Amino acid sequence: MATQNRESESRLCSAFSTANAESPGGSAFSWKRSLMIEVPEPWDGQVIRSRHFPQGVFKAVAAADGSDSEAKLHCILPDDEYSRPGHTRIILFSRPKGHFSRFDKDDFLVPTERVLALSEAIVSRDGDLSAFEEYRQETAATRDILVCTHGSHDTCCGTFGYPVYDRLRNGLAREAGSNLRVFRVSHLGGHRFAPNFVDMPEGRNWVRMGVGDVDDLLLKRRAPSELKLFHRGWAGLDTPQEQSAEQEIFMREGWEWTTRERSGTVIEAANHGSPARVRIDYAGANSGGSGSYEATVAQIEDAPRVECPSGERSGSWWQFKVIELERVSQA
Repeated sequence: MATQNRESESRLCSAFSTANAESPGGSAFSWKRSLMIEVPEPWDGQVIRSRHFPQGVFKAVAAADGSDSEAKLHCILPDDEYSRPGHTRIILFSRPKGHFSRFDKDDFLVPTERVLALSEAIVSRDGDLSAFEEYRQETAATRDILVCTHGSHDTCCGTFGYPVYDRLRNGLAREAGSNLRVFRVSHLGGHRFAPNFVDMPEGRNWVRMGVGDVDDLLLKRRAPSELKLFHRGWAGLDTPQEQSAEQEIFMREGWEWTTRERSGTVIEAANHGSPARVRIDYAGANSGGSGSYEATVAQIEDAPRVECPSGERSGSWWQFKVIELERVSQA
């Protein structure tokens, strides 16, 4: 039976990706805005089709697609300590304009019958939130870890995601009190890297970590360069090339880099196999100063892809590598 279980796990896309040494760097999702809505189980493979998903919300969010109000929609599971009977938590993470280091956060615990009204208001750039201010939660300083455990979407998320969630929720979160919350979230994208989680409001995406690794990450007990194989990218950048460059800078600069406000620019897009040139600008930090890095980022050999849980080959995934990185200005 143990041999059977090992053979079954080896066909999972996450195990296959790890065995083939696929690099996660530069493959993170990009968020301008992300809307998190509390939805009880059970979850369908497509979470918006779930039994308890609030009617009308998907239509309201979809109406913002293709505009500067676009928001990615995710669900979080209720939690006995974080939730309140008869109420639903809605969190909107928004990317500030220009340089930034943390996403803005609007956190509401609203009566469940008002979920659609708040959703419509919060995804509209000019929406009036004044009617909901009494339900606003003061959690700007709270760190939120969103762990994908959406097993009905992909087996890897439940198999590898839940143990990491359990360790964080029943370990560090209880020790940290109100300064750290840990949520189970619907599909983030990239289940082949499961376990897959995002550290908010920073927006940094981490993957493949075992239960024994996550404490070192959250408590910053190891240098980022020692955690590179677990780092997927920063959701505050739009392209794989920018994310790849920012990762290399993060590995070089260390944890202090995450306090700097930053932004990315594609100087020269990749063309017919030629590498891209990107610039990462930064401003401010505990140590002060601002400046820029420029990087040359090449697309390297694609990584093979399999379907989960069958293990059948199905195309490939792009991979990127920084082949040159230099600091071009500093003040």
